[in-house]
Amino acid sequence: MGDIIHYAVIIGVSEAVGNATTGRIAETFPSWSNYSEGFTSFYQATPLEWNPFKEEQEDPLHCKEIKAEEPERKTFIRCTVGVDRECPSGKPYCNGPLKPDTRYGVKLRAFTRGGFSETDPLYTVTDRIKETSSIVGVVVGVIVVFLMLSAFIAFTLILKRKGKLVELRLSILARFGRQPTAPQLPAEQVLQLEACPTVAPLTIRNFADHVRLMMSDSHLRFSQEFETLKKNSPKFPCTAAEMDENRPKNRWLNIFPYDHSRVKLLPLGDEPGSDFVNANYVPGYSSLREYIATQGPLANTVDDFWRMIWEQSVSMIVMLTQCVERGKNKCEQYWPDAGEAKHYGDMQVRTISESMLSSYIIRLFHVQLGSQERRVKQMHFTHWPDFGCPECPDDLINFIRAVRDHLPRFKPGPIVVHCSAGVGRTGTFIAVDRLSQQLRSTDSIDIFGTVMELRHHRINMVQTEDQYIYIHLCVKQLGDDINQPHESEYEEAIYSNIGMEKDTGV
Repeated sequence: MGDIIHYAVIIGVSEAVGNATTGRIAETFPSWSNYSEGFTSFYQATPLEWNPFKEEQEDPLHCKEIKAEEPERKTFIRCTVGVDRECPSGKPYCNGPLKPDTRYGVKLRAFTRGGFSETDPLYTVTDRIKETSSIVGVVVGVIVVFLMLSAFIAFTLILKRKGKLVELRLSILARFGRQPTAPQLPAEQVLQLEACPTVAPLTIRNFADHVRLMMSDSHLRFSQEFETLKKNSPKFPCTAAEMDENRPKNRWLNIFPYDHSRVKLLPLGDEPGSDFVNANYVPGYSSLREYIATQGPLANTVDDFWRMIWEQSVSMIVMLTQCVERGKNKCEQYWPDAGEAKHYGDMQVRTISESMLSSYIIRLFHVQLGSQERRVKQMHFTHWPDFGCPECPDDLINFIRAVRDHLPRFKPGPIVVHCSAGVGRTGTFIAVDRLSQQLRSTDSIDIFGTVMELRHHRINMVQTEDQYIYIHLCVKQLGDDINQPHESEYEEAIYSNIGMEKDTGV
């Protein structure tokens, strides 16, 4: 755990401010002069190493501590953006004036010595104001809610082992109000940042008892918790998916990839929408882009799917659906039959080997683009029913262990995970895999927070209450395995090799 040493406030027009990020090395944000001269649409309003809790520092946001009216309420400070009327050219960071009738996004970045993390952006529209000689700008007041510093550190920025920060799990709720201001300025629009509802993390020691309690009364507590999750899940822009040329590439009309996390293909010349595929990067335990969650390819998107596999240097595909279930097409078969080769766009794919086990199939593909050749492995889980979840937690846990054991040791690329829509089974797999990795180094369990984080990167991840409960049952089993270790029971593949090709393990 690391202490917060300073902060930064980032302001941008509309979506330019970007979504919450986390990392170990922070890039330098554009200055006010970059923004005012039109080189960028967002800027940092605070000086370097700004900390409103240190009274001796210069504070361009004029932050003031606000005493809570009730003892149990959180302590917070009030900061104002858009205060400075003029920004000298030699002043790199400036809290410059905001434009009237403009949509802005504001987010807070907090730094420790090990890295940084951010809140999700808060959006608001400034007042529409008639310009006069005495009114040259508009000020938007922003109330930034802080916990007591120690509590804020414990709740929002926790350093995982290996120096990796847990992403800041805050969603920002806007509440508008009016307060008096200086005579020459219009009334402020007051926004309040608050932590969204969360569920306290548990530990391996008390998790089994927690699950038993949640399962009582016909899963009532699970139902309530899942409703809270859905109610507080974010909704981000999906403008690329909604473009006319891209709409036919979406399998489902309500499952679009968020713009901020979507996988972008290399454009094909000037072809409109050629960079689009219905897929999102999803963070894992060890990497911010550990997974790519995507839909099952359509007949008209199979070529795009293989472009994504190649461009993202993917070596592992996890498939969690059958191509046809209950007479409905769920996923186009995007690979050739055993021993055959097919061209998908400029790429040739040949199925080298196929091994059928009791609950999954392993296929090895030889992929060639020009003179370059690669191996890609597909792990196809076949025991997930069309409705509901696998019969027991061990089914998915053993499959996840097999996937991990078949990953290349060096530079495996993101794991592509798909079902049909790429949200329900896909989200369940990623959540259990992430939590299983986490439990190797800590006994803390936060399923609510994990699923909420997934939903910040792709819509509706973990789609049903049954899937949410199943994740808990899997984690309970993982905890039992840790407390009473036993030899893994997953099956080792015996490949049916075709031709003279050898399995290189890639």
